[in-house]
Amino acid sequence: MPTRPDDLREGTFAFVMSGKVGRHRVALDEVVAGTACRANDYILLDDKSLSRRFSLDVPEMSATPARYRIASRKTPGAAHAHLNLPVSVNQGASLNLIDGTTSVVKRSADDVLGTFDGRLAQNYTDGTVVPESAFVRGVFRAKRCADWLELARRHQSAAAKK
Repeated sequence: MPTRPDDLREGTFAFVMSGKVGRHRVALDEVVAGTACRANDYILLDDKSLSRRFSLDVPEMSATPARYRIASRKTPGAAHAHLNLPVSVNQGASLNLIDGTTSVVKRSADDVLGTFDGRLAQNYTDGTVVPESAFVRGVFRAKRCADWLELARRHQSAAAKK
């Protein structure tokens, strides 16, 4: 697995998942790779089958490298990250990253490089966050999405496949 965003082709990513998640303690031990797309301060990473989708929302992207803490949505000024996995893995609960960091730099409107790492946590509708014994770390080199409609179409096509 690449360890630096510069090692990736534009519009791609790679990350490693390890540990166990969910009520049934499903083991995660895999490298995930696919396409990376950016719109404003939002990054979307999709594997080829759209069964693993990672989204990252950072406070700001600029030509100056920045490092942000990854935390729950209730934490102001932090980056927020979400991971969708098949229902067979996480039993339908929402997984977020906590206790992590992300570094991003926008080299141009079409080339954003970054890294991320963190601990997975179940996120329940009542706002409860329950840490898992699973971790994710990865790199991305995102190209610009054509527009927000492209992101919406990608989300809709993934939902239709489930």
